[in-house]
Amino acid sequence: MAAGESSEFVNEVRVLGRVSAAARERALPSGDTLVSVRVVVSRPVPRPARRRDVVPVRPASRVTVDTFECVAWGKRARTTLLSLLPDEHVVVEGALRRRFWRTGSGVASMVEIDVDRVRRVKPVRPAPREARCPSPVAGQDSAPSGQ
Repeated sequence: MAAGESSEFVNEVRVLGRVSAAARERALPSGDTLVSVRVVVSRPVPRPARRRDVVPVRPASRVTVDTFECVAWGKRARTTLLSLLPDEHVVVEGALRRRFWRTGSGVASMVEIDVDRVRRVKPVRPAPREARCPSPVAGQDSAPSGQ
């Protein structure tokens, strides 16, 4: 354990992603209301292995995103989730929770993010193509030679 770290367990999560569809509001038999939304997060590109790596990097997967079900119970978080539009970028903060429920074939479960706070963020867009590609030197024709 590093200096200054506590030995207590911590369940905190923060994801930055894109809202996949409109939020859904549900009233439970207990009378509680919850709002849920799915947030899509890009997976990082695997980095190449280095000799000093203790743990080998796992091979690249065809899966490029992860989708998280985010559930809000508090009024403020529920209101914010309901106001989100598909494709908006958000930061969601909360804790991981595993929910259990009974089905006709037994018990089912799912891991969700129990939302404490959510806020919109500006999407990060890649630079326009012109900004990424060097422009031709002034006075030179950009056409291939011999034409």
